[in-house]
Amino acid sequence: MRVIILPIRELRADFVLSLLTEHALYREAHPLIEAVLAQILRPELQILAWGTLALASAGVGQKERYHEAREYILKLVDGSPEYAAAALVNSAEGARLVGEWDIGKDLAAQAAEVAHARRDPDPEQRALKALAEISAHEPRAVQAIPPAGNHIEMIARRITYYLQARKRPARRPVKLDLE
Repeated sequence: MRVIILPIRELRADFVLSLLTEHALYREAHPLIEAVLAQILRPELQILAWGTLALASAGVGQKERYHEAREYILKLVDGSPEYAAAALVNSAEGARLVGEWDIGKDLAAQAAEVAHARRDPDPEQRALKALAEISAHEPRAVQAIPPAGNHIEMIARRITYYLQARKRPARRPVKLDLE
């Protein structure tokens, strides 16, 4: 059996994106992205994390948190960071989940423009696909139920615990005076 060890940063990012985009498991992804958000320091990754938060928040019905994330994304887009188009697409998909079709259409169109200007074909294709689906008022998948025997929820809880533990202050070693 071959074991591949990934740094936890890459593992949790891939895991959260997979929960959202491939499986529509917003409830499982939401606490993970909330836990990791404060640990992301690089501005180009912050916008991506906030985009992921926008989608996850919309998926669990936290409309206020979705709006907060969307507004933060729109503030960061002007600097044209690397992941702006992906964050805008996620925000557009979140708008679709909360039924804000016109806003979703505007966000998807903006994502397509940003991706096109950066010559970034993958986000541009995602944005154009989202734009077409939002324009047609096609609903996005709501919270899915993990199949029986699936350990996604347990893995999500363990990663969330790990992330929260990293935020706690380190304990200082106790120095015993034995004399």
